[in-house]
Amino acid sequence: FLDRSMGPLVGTVGGLGTWLVLILKSAFALIGLGAYVGLFFPNLPIMPLAVVMALVFGGLNLAGAKKSGSLQVVLVVSLITILSAFMAVGSFHLDAGQISALFDAEAKSIFATAGLVYMSYAVLSMVTSVAEEVRDPARTIALGVFLALG
Repeated sequence: FLDRSMGPLVGTVGGLGTWLVLILKSAFALIGLGAYVGLFFPNLPIMPLAVVMALVFGGLNLAGAKKSGSLQVVLVVSLITILSAFMAVGSFHLDAGQISALFDAEAKSIFATAGLVYMSYAVLSMVTSVAEEVRDPARTIALGVFLALG
C-alpha cells in the first residue's frame, strides 16, 4: 500500500519498519512464553528456552503452511478447552464484592480505548494487507482506512 500510494522510498521504510516490529514482537512473545513455561519448570532458564522455541517454530514454518496450520488448530482447541475449564471452575468461586469496582464511571473510557486499539491494530492491518488485490489501492485503501477509523 505504501509503495503504490507514496512511492518506493516510503514503501521501503514502511517495509523495514514492519519487519523490525515483527522481529521485536516475536522476541517479546518468545520471552513471555519462556516465562510462562518457567512457572511450571522453575529451573529452566528463560533465554535458552526462548531460543529453542524460536528454532522449533522456525522449523515448523519451514515444514509448510499446512503443518503449521494444523498445529495452530490443535493449539487453539487446547486453549479454548483450558479457558473453558478455567471459567467453569472459577464461576463457582465468584465474589461480587471483589469485582464491584470493575465497571465504575471509567468503564466508558476502557471500552473506548479497547475499541480504538482493536480498530488500529486488527482491522486496519487486515485492510492494508490486501492492498495488492484491490483496484486503485491509492484511493480505495486510504478511503477504507479513514472510513474504518470514522
